Amino acid sequence: MDVNGSIRSNSVLTTNLYLSGTQVLADANEINILNGALLSTSELNVLDGILASTSELNVLNGILSSTSELNVLSGIDPLLSATELSLLVGRTGTLLDSNNISSYAVTSISAGSGLSSTGTGPGSLTINIGGGNGITVFDDSINVRLAGLETTTSKSSPSGLEITSNGLRMIGGCLGSEVLAWNSTSQTWECKNPATLSNIVSGTGVQGQVSFYTGTNTQSGSNNLFWNNTLSRLGIGTTNPSQALEVVGSGLVGGIVLGESSNSIGIVGDNNLLTLSNNSLTINGTLQTGAITAPSSVNTINGLVINGGNITTGSWNGSVITVPYGGTGTNTLTNHGIVVGSGADALRTLSLGTNGQILIGQSGSDPSFATLSGDIASISTSGSVAFANTGVVAGSYGSSNFIPQITVDAKGRITSASNIDMSSFLLPVGTEGQMLYNNNGTWSAFSGMFYDDTN
Repeated sequence: MDVNGSIRSNSVLTTNLYLSGTQVLADANEINILNGALLSTSELNVLDGILASTSELNVLNGILSSTSELNVLSGIDPLLSATELSLLVGRTGTLLDSNNISSYAVTSISAGSGLSSTGTGPGSLTINIGGGNGITVFDDSINVRLAGLETTTSKSSPSGLEITSNGLRMIGGCLGSEVLAWNSTSQTWECKNPATLSNIVSGTGVQGQVSFYTGTNTQSGSNNLFWNNTLSRLGIGTTNPSQALEVVGSGLVGGIVLGESSNSIGIVGDNNLLTLSNNSLTINGTLQTGAITAPSSVNTINGLVINGGNITTGSWNGSVITVPYGGTGTNTLTNHGIVVGSGADALRTLSLGTNGQILIGQSGSDPSFATLSGDIASISTSGSVAFANTGVVAGSYGSSNFIPQITVDAKGRITSASNIDMSSFLLPVGTEGQMLYNNNGTWSAFSGMFYDDTN
């Protein structure tokens, strides 16, 4: 059947359908999808004058969309292919286009702080992390870069750190020997010389030097005061002491000048009174000790043989040494006697005491031994004290019928003791109900009168 124009019929049966000489390839089932379509005649008339060829319109051949799904073709671009239209099968969500895409997807990306990008989209773009001073960016990591050797002008910061083109570092404006110190007023770390910090001791020296203060908070050292820690030796004027204490040069010890000249001993103003050498002592001043003269032979003085500081031959027969010169002022002392002083006079010996006597001090006079008397009878040589007898008989006083009666003097001593009989003052023993009567001063129990305290 070939229709060229209009046709009206309730039923047309044909094997092939031609419209204006062109065969319609869609079968009856495919054309029937228009059954119930909501498209108006004016909407179907869009085919009038359409530029698409029959083959292009045949893209509807075999489409899977239902009538209701095809109704979305109302006003649709006729250039859509069958594959594109088939994407609508089963679709229930919102179709995205340039008008509503911003409500459902990211349409633009902007690089934030520390980032850069090759564009804003849509399409592919690359976002880069911005490297900078102190930051190193790798393919899969970001590292803090530490600065190398360099000098900066920064002398303070709240953290004590700074970032330079070389990386992160402590502030680099400190001078040699300066340290970082916290300033609690400015709340920053600052470069400071240790000598300006309170309670901090600073200074320099070398190993072995004994440090000494050169200021309130500063120390120094000198080779003129040197300690050899290995040998435990102290050197004054030398860094190589050969003795526990070695002094190179002179020294003043207790008014004695040592070493003002070679091996000399003297005093201030006369420093060469003695000169020492191997096996000899030279006295350069005047000897004021009296009878000692020059040695008559090796190691002897006036017949005294001295060996290693001891007199091995001869004896000292000099005069008695008086007290002002450290002596006793006497050449004899009483055996077992007690020696007492007498100012600058010779020492004296007290008279000997006897057993039990004690030494009694006396104002303005020598102490003396005296025999004890009074309350203390004596003291034995072992130190036991015997008290004087008061006349009281030793024994026990008091019983069930007697009470003791004692007399005590002002010194607390018991001078008398006796018993008092209390028998007449005690109630007699009786039986239940008996009465008491006084029999010439003595109480007695009797049964002539009886008291029944039960009834």
